[in-house]
Amino acid sequence: MAYFTDNSADQLIAQSLKTGDVLLVNRRCTALPAPSAMLCWLSKFGLSGDGRDCWDHAALVVRDERTDVPYLLEGTPRGVTLRSYEERLMQSGDLSEVKLYRLLGERDTPALSTFLHEELKMSKSIDGFDAETSACLTNKCWNLWSVYRHHRLGEGPRRMPSEQRAQAKQQLEVGPCGFGAPLVATALQRLGVLSNTVDASTLLPLHLPLQQLLGDARLAPPVVVRR
Repeated sequence: MAYFTDNSADQLIAQSLKTGDVLLVNRRCTALPAPSAMLCWLSKFGLSGDGRDCWDHAALVVRDERTDVPYLLEGTPRGVTLRSYEERLMQSGDLSEVKLYRLLGERDTPALSTFLHEELKMSKSIDGFDAETSACLTNKCWNLWSVYRHHRLGEGPRRMPSEQRAQAKQQLEVGPCGFGAPLVATALQRLGVLSNTVDASTLLPLHLPLQQLLGDARLAPPVVVRR
């Protein structure tokens, strides 16, 4: 089913998407499942209000080579998912603001496919694809909390307590799913455009466009998709 109007800006953007493009998202707290919704609301509105305009989620475009349909790879409280770009933008109520950063240069799409099917074990579901298991489920709010804490206190990704850093790193070693930005960063590493020396588990959404990519790869200036 097509959701975008023919020749609309949304449709033209969808048609131009390529595997490796990065989306930053500011989510609506009311659309998130508990306890993420509570954490989101307290951080954005209940404590100081400083976090209401922060990027608290990230997704990676994966274009299906067989059907040519663009999907969004996301780490969510329910696990790792692949949902079509059109459905996520038109049917989901959590995407308040969205910016698109196009990935320019070469990328290793076969390696990403191996990551999806052999490491994450993505399989067909009713509304897309879901990972078989997700190590991030055990601490599903940790990364979300670090986003808001950073925004309020101006903390860098490596100023968090060392035990939390080690815990997040262990999650990626056990099952490289991560949550939000860690998943996107791990996928960029599999694409061969982000160095494996980068600790993906410590990255927040706002850090993704600031990363120094390898070779001729780079992220283009952002395109506003939703505001």
